[in-house]
Amino acid sequence: KARVPRMCETLAKLYQHFWQDYPVYPVVIFHDDLTASDERTLHAAVPLMTLRFVKVVLSTPEGLIRSGVTIPERTVCAPGSSTLGYRHMCRFHATLVHKYLADLGYLKLEYIMRMDDDGELTSPIGYDLFRYMKENNKKYGFVNMVADDPVCVTDLWEKSEVYFNASVRSTRNQGESLFSVWPKGVVFYNNLEISAVSLWQDPLWQGYMNYIDELGGIYTRRWGDAPLHTIGVTMLLSKLQIHAFTDIGYKHEPFVDQQPKGLPMPHMDPFLGPNVECHYYDKWMCFSVAAGQNFSMNSSMNSSIGALSRNVSLHSLHSLFQLNSIHYANAFAPAAGTNQKQLISSSAVGEAALFTFGHGGREALLAATVQSLFDNYLAAHPAQVVVFYNEKGTFSTQKVERALRGSKVLPLLSFKRVALPSAGGFQVNNLCSSSDLEVRESSLFLRVGAVKLLQSGGFNWIFRFGDDAKLRAPVRYNIFEYMRRHKKLFGFIDSVNDRAECVDDAWQLGTHLCEQLRHSNSTSSALSAHQTSQHLRALRKKGRKAASSSIDSTVDTIDSSLCSENMADWPARKVILTNFEVSHVSVWNSPVCLSLFDTVNPVVKDKGSQMVLF
Repeated sequence: KARVPRMCETLAKLYQHFWQDYPVYPVVIFHDDLTASDERTLHAAVPLMTLRFVKVVLSTPEGLIRSGVTIPERTVCAPGSSTLGYRHMCRFHATLVHKYLADLGYLKLEYIMRMDDDGELTSPIGYDLFRYMKENNKKYGFVNMVADDPVCVTDLWEKSEVYFNASVRSTRNQGESLFSVWPKGVVFYNNLEISAVSLWQDPLWQGYMNYIDELGGIYTRRWGDAPLHTIGVTMLLSKLQIHAFTDIGYKHEPFVDQQPKGLPMPHMDPFLGPNVECHYYDKWMCFSVAAGQNFSMNSSMNSSIGALSRNVSLHSLHSLFQLNSIHYANAFAPAAGTNQKQLISSSAVGEAALFTFGHGGREALLAATVQSLFDNYLAAHPAQVVVFYNEKGTFSTQKVERALRGSKVLPLLSFKRVALPSAGGFQVNNLCSSSDLEVRESSLFLRVGAVKLLQSGGFNWIFRFGDDAKLRAPVRYNIFEYMRRHKKLFGFIDSVNDRAECVDDAWQLGTHLCEQLRHSNSTSSALSAHQTSQHLRALRKKGRKAASSSIDSTVDTIDSSLCSENMADWPARKVILTNFEVSHVSVWNSPVCLSLFDTVNPVVKDKGSQMVLF
């Protein structure tokens, strides 16, 4: 009830960007406390949309009550929000909603789309999502994935594995099920999901949910509907039946703000053939395949991201890499007229390196990532791969080499032992950064020390990757040469909205630096480390902090030559993911970046071939 105003906005966006073009689908709003007045308010927000309101009565499963299991008032997972009502909602979205829909008479439904009351479509979709799913034999569609809080999935994967081995494994062909290889704790962010009704009618899914109800984990541990659906989907579907909607514009704070990419114009049927291709970014652009000509449509998108198109130093690699994604798009083709052979043979190759950081206990994960890079890129475009690791840590180079025994990637692979900068002076907020000290210190090292070491080794182009960020699609051209030829200095996959408490101080610091550069009217005149340190201390006195993980993500959005312009254009709190990024070292040597890094690490000393930061 308290969220009716927000739901009005969500429905208005759904109507504007999808339903008005495909007005054949009923919209069902489940609730437990809406009044007749609330329903009239929602109808008034979208008077032409067909709405059906269904009141639900939720309760704890009788079997769980009979078992005598103690149900806590709040759980260890999310104690601030894990009310009993919230856990009822998790169970409703996981399984009860499908029973309600059947009871309402929707027996012939083939697909359903779930949306939260605070999810928001941000751009015209331009095609029928349900038709796409059906005609391409997709059973589950999602927008994004996130890593769930480990506390919130305690024992869930282990208990699910028991059910999988006992009931599901024997029904699946070898390699058909994804459950065995799925990273534990990674979940479909299912506040927007499209699924085939047949998936939830499968006796194996229903048996799984009965098993979950018997365990009682939804109520004792706050197992959420997102991990439950993720486990069900990976148990029962093959990867070809799962689709990532990376093209639609969708926002759900604080984790998702996906920009639209490559969408067709509304009513331009994308299923009829390739005679005309249309794309929607900051405006509609259509390409006539037959005529080979581009023409634009009179439409625009009110997006601050679109304003960044004039900055040639930023480039999105989203179509190249899908982190942990099941469905991926083909690697995008280079610009028209580009000679493919020129991209394969490049003078930039000898100046390029890929790098990451190795942590103890994650050697097998890193080895699999490196092998994926070789299979999909390095075999055709060889470059040095450097793995830095903590001289005081437990990382084992031998374990990685054993895992890669016989692989042709080994000659390209080298390890570098380093002393990490001290992060002991940072205030730690577990919402913003890892509680693991090595992870925080390596984050600082990768941004500053690693770049300096690689540059001293003669590398001008650097490709940073996470130890668990696998490359899943072949890249058929040289990434570094593409960047160089198209005058791009920084390439990234995606960006996300971060928490205010994690980035606001860093953002203010960046804005302060940009203002100083603008007032000096010279990008070569950067703010001194002393001045920026004073500014940061002043911010800390207000009760805030600049966590190392926030600095690591936020500085990627700051460019010396267009600093003020970019900071004004870029949405506040939106940070670039650093798991896969390609850059030229000049970015990190720019005055504004150096000033920012000096603020975070006032003293930087060279010690032999290592970087020691205090």
